Amino acid sequence: MTRRRQVVSALPSALTVAVAGLAFHRVFGWRALLPVVAVAVLVPSVIVLLLAARRRPWPLWTSLLLAVGCFPPVVSATLFRAHAAFGFLPSAATLREMAGGLRDSWKVTLTTLLPVADRPDVLVLASAVVWLGALAAAETALRTRLVTAPIVPALGVLAVALLLGADGPGSNRVVASGVVALAALAAWARASARVPSLAIGAPALVGLALLAGAIGPNLPLVAHRAPYDPRRPHLRTAAGRTGGREPARRGLGMAAEPRDAAVHRAGGESGELAAGDSGPL
Repeated sequence: MTRRRQVVSALPSALTVAVAGLAFHRVFGWRALLPVVAVAVLVPSVIVLLLAARRRPWPLWTSLLLAVGCFPPVVSATLFRAHAAFGFLPSAATLREMAGGLRDSWKVTLTTLLPVADRPDVLVLASAVVWLGALAAAETALRTRLVTAPIVPALGVLAVALLLGADGPGSNRVVASGVVALAALAAWARASARVPSLAIGAPALVGLALLAGAIGPNLPLVAHRAPYDPRRPHLRTAAGRTGGREPARRGLGMAAEPRDAAVHRAGGESGELAAGDSGPL
């Protein structure tokens, strides 16, 4: 594989990670997620490509150290601006909140009704996962010759997002189809010169994405089967500790409230709903 093919394949590899990161929309919602994913893919990919621009590339540890070291200042300037010094520099409060978010955000998503509130200390989870995926994809694209190597990080990002958003609103069928198409494009860009031309390959990739979206959910082991939701045991355990109350309603200060309380409140204010009414609100 030529060096040119390795560099060219870094672009579809990064796009594959970006689309995989969009699967977090069932956890956070589109509006909060899009800028987080864009920054988390762009910054590490650009760092890796700049370091690889030399005739003799920098060692791997240099690239990893620089890309990981850029995470705190970039996240401070985007997610944690309220506590950052001068609005963009990491401060002690920013670093504490960032560390707490990286430590606890996965627990919050597993014990909160989806979508969760778009707080910085929770969104940092998606940022970190996508950032590491983009870094790994760029490095494997530029430092390995295995055709499918840069696809693996995107699949890891997609797996994490699907698990955390298993019970969230919306669907990831389009996202999964896009990952399949871009993964095939990345592999095609890294393949030998004997692969079909773009005029043949582009329609084939589009057809592959449509086929994946149409057939994937209807496979024998997938159809009519609820996806695994890692949040269920956490919710049951937390509910047992709180006497059957649903802790997910309390975790992030969200506006949601128990259904019975909403019915009682509405009935008391307007007199139109009885306390025991279970009809649609």
